[in-house]
Amino acid sequence: MNTDKEKLFNFDLTTTQYNENTMLILTIIANDQTRIVLFVTAVLLNFGWDIMEANFEVMGDRKVKEIFIIRNEKEERMTASDLKMIHNDLDSLLSEKISIKEYQTRLNYKKNESDSYKPQINIFNPKPVDSTVLDIRTKDRPGLLFSIALILVELQIDLISVTAKTDSSNVRDSFLLRKNGSSPLDESEIEVLLSKLEKVL
Repeated sequence: MNTDKEKLFNFDLTTTQYNENTMLILTIIANDQTRIVLFVTAVLLNFGWDIMEANFEVMGDRKVKEIFIIRNEKEERMTASDLKMIHNDLDSLLSEKISIKEYQTRLNYKKNESDSYKPQINIFNPKPVDSTVLDIRTKDRPGLLFSIALILVELQIDLISVTAKTDSSNVRDSFLLRKNGSSPLDESEIEVLLSKLEKVL
């Protein structure tokens, strides 16, 4: 009998051209969507792919389809070799052959301290929705979605859905979040999340 952990490794990764960009489609069976987003964004960052848009679709039986519209920093098309390297690194993270902490040492994603741009961060609990909304508007930079996912994993916040869109040099990321899979964040949890986001955005 397959365990949940074994099922996690069964994922399908495909690409197709999308205008001048590449559409990367990940289909995976997973319980922890937040960690999956963290892994994918880390691997894309490592290989120099910038995320222009991201959307997730829950397909039932815990199967999730994650669609990323990505662009290479050199504006090159993704090759079969590129896809294989992304697949191998993602497999290593999913199967815990390498930890995300160890993988982070390869990445360059820190905020430029000389950048005085102040992002707009809005976190609220709409009614009657049973999730917390996180809306971020800021300047785009490599590793932005990875930085956000890293905080969500650290705070053990569940990512229900995300819509990310980049327009020129500006980005708007909208997230639906829950705590313990069923509850919106309370005021103290929102304050902690906001404080951590303000430090990295």
